[in-house]
Amino acid sequence: MGVGNWINFMLRVPANGNYRIRARARGDAGSTLKALLNSDQVATWDVANTTFADLPWVSVSLEEGLNVIRMTPAAGGVDFNSITVEAAPRQ
Repeated sequence: MGVGNWINFMLRVPANGNYRIRARARGDAGSTLKALLNSDQVATWDVANTTFADLPWVSVSLEEGLNVIRMTPAAGGVDFNSITVEAAPRQ
């Protein structure tokens, strides 16, 4: 994907709460990937791996029901592989 392209994921969340997300992607030096949650930017990752790698976890607060996560390159070209969403670990 290049700048100006995106992919949306619709999530059905069972309950309000704290969750975390991460992406798996690759890109050339200087590439970055953004995550937007319901139109609000929640993460920007540097993607400088030429092989697919898991990017760091980002904590988010999700509301019960439908939520949308949009992944879009902010710079460079990014090959996007997957997104993982899970309940945040209790501390």
